[in-house]
Amino acid sequence: MPTVIRPLEDHRPATEQDVQGLEMALAAVLPDDYRQFLLDHNGGYPEPPGFVGGCEAVNSFFGFCQKHHCLWCHYYMCRTTLPDTVIPIGGDAFGNYVCLAVRKPDSGSVYFWDHEAGGSGNLILLDKSFSAFLSSLCEVPPLPPDMKGGVSDT
Repeated sequence: MPTVIRPLEDHRPATEQDVQGLEMALAAVLPDDYRQFLLDHNGGYPEPPGFVGGCEAVNSFFGFCQKHHCLWCHYYMCRTTLPDTVIPIGGDAFGNYVCLAVRKPDSGSVYFWDHEAGGSGNLILLDKSFSAFLSSLCEVPPLPPDMKGGVSDT
């Protein structure tokens, strides 16, 4: 199933100036596929959203000048937590980040960062490119009844 990106609630198109401003702030050139994603979608909600064997889901990809899913805000919040080789480009419902490597040797690779494990070294490789990551997104299986937060029968 191909991934569809639904726009964020406060969506506006990204501009070339937005992308160039980010690249200047990072002192790095964004990978072509992610750069084009920003220009085409400026963040959004992926459908289907699942990754890492279907255990996690992308809640949203961040975009420029978004009220709740702002790429700049998340970048600045994480500057001292994440290594300077990656930027947060999306998140899950639990405060974890999907990150993009913007420096060699793995520029363009997509990682998962679990905030509970903490530390800048806690990056799990998800895919070698943003395009491959988008193509790999899948449906998230429903939670088993014993994990839905209800009262157990036992």
